[in-house]
Amino acid sequence: MDDVVLITPPASEPITVDQVKTHCKLTTPTEDDYINTIVIPGARAAIEDELRRVLITQTWLLKLDGFPGFDPKYETYGYPEIILPKPPFQSINSFTYVDVAGVTQTLVQTLPDGTTVSGQFYGYQLDPGSETQPARLIPPWARPWPPARRLPMAVQVSFDCGYGPTGSPVVTPIPPPIINALLLQAAHLYFNREAITADGGKELARGVSALLAPYVNRIA
Repeated sequence: MDDVVLITPPASEPITVDQVKTHCKLTTPTEDDYINTIVIPGARAAIEDELRRVLITQTWLLKLDGFPGFDPKYETYGYPEIILPKPPFQSINSFTYVDVAGVTQTLVQTLPDGTTVSGQFYGYQLDPGSETQPARLIPPWARPWPPARRLPMAVQVSFDCGYGPTGSPVVTPIPPPIINALLLQAAHLYFNREAITADGGKELARGVSALLAPYVNRIA
């Protein structure tokens, strides 16, 4: 079993109240707070759910009951990898596991050639993925994952993901079609405040799925 938990939510939103008001042709500040606290976060959540990705920098924790089983055919069919969801990936904060003695240990990233740092037998190689593909963690070259105690959530990986914080000079711009989709969804939520489908849900605004299609994470 595995689980992924949000640890640190985004410190800001990918669109602003003024952008939403311009898109919706609103001119008064009467509902600015509603747009800021309800409409925009709701639109972002809907878009991130559709993309299977995140937008503004967030910290997540992946919790696993153990390391992936070692398949003797892995040289043909691939490595026993751990896939980190929520691209685009930024960085690993920590990678820990409970060893067979019940002690929590920390894994360190390998050298560029896939070998472990001096004095370390175990470690991990990192494939950072791409804008739409999740990052992957695999064992060092010619070495397995370490033996871990059979405990729920014995292996845990904390990682940052997203395009970056808004307002930062190093932020990777969110593609304009995603911003457009966010504005369409925000307008949809603003003007449709009640359930609009038979099962009580609020569907995506018309045109949103088409805008997002090239950016969807289809792996994990």
